[in-house]
Amino acid sequence: FFDNISTIAIKFMLIGVGVTVVGSVQGFCFPWFVDAQMKKMRPLYFHTMLYRDVGWFDTHDVGSLPSEIAQDLEVYADGFGTKLGVSIMSASGCLIGLIFGYYLCWQVSLVISVAIPLLGLGAMAMASSMMEMVQETQGAYAKAASLADEVLFAIRTVVSFGGESKELLRYSAAVEIARRGGLRSRIKTGGGMGYIWFAYFASMSVAFYFGMTLVYSGEDISVGRIMSSFFCTLTAGFTLGQIVPGAAGLVGAKTSMARFFHILRNESVIQRRLHDDRKSMPPIEGMELRD
Repeated sequence: FFDNISTIAIKFMLIGVGVTVVGSVQGFCFPWFVDAQMKKMRPLYFHTMLYRDVGWFDTHDVGSLPSEIAQDLEVYADGFGTKLGVSIMSASGCLIGLIFGYYLCWQVSLVISVAIPLLGLGAMAMASSMMEMVQETQGAYAKAASLADEVLFAIRTVVSFGGESKELLRYSAAVEIARRGGLRSRIKTGGGMGYIWFAYFASMSVAFYFGMTLVYSGEDISVGRIMSSFFCTLTAGFTLGQIVPGAAGLVGAKTSMARFFHILRNESVIQRRLHDDRKSMPPIEGMELRD
């Protein structure tokens, strides 16, 4: 008995070492990849906007451009950073957990699988709230940054007419929109998390009851296999909630970077940074103007 326990303990220790190494590599590689991309995209984004036509600036709010660039790149980094690695890890863990769960005891796994959509509903609610928060706050903060830049640019005019209080109210209203949007989204996120834990413990009670019913009815199955199947399947379902934030981050990155790729692909009609292949006129000599 003690030899078996020692063997199992050694296996768990080796698994822990492997998880530590792989997790460290994952935690390093994804942020490193994002940092490398950001170093290339930030100057390219700025350089592309510098060479826009004058008409382009007439249709875009110049004051909000720095804020939009920073927010777009921040959302991109959030979508392709650590969350993406966690989503890939969770997806693989979910698949392997379901395979082992059904292999050990398909009856219990089938019962627990009913609760997986319930967990998925909570995860979808959390992902939806996160997307709403990104969209609401992004536009509101860009507007607030534009107002601040506008007032600071014409600060002498604002002070001469005594419009400090009015401009402060305008800025506060723009920031308040972002705050309220974030608050609503966080309330939805908290409700989704509470719903996920409720479904988790409810599934646990149903699985224990059904598993003991199988044992007492004479099924050729051990309590250990029931417990292993239960935790494999339920953990697989629980990891579904960790897949959604990464997927939502990818959608957010796609939405935020659409503006960048649109600007990058649609070149200006007048290009100052391209090489001019036109022939230059030779110097004019031999002409003289006399009164």
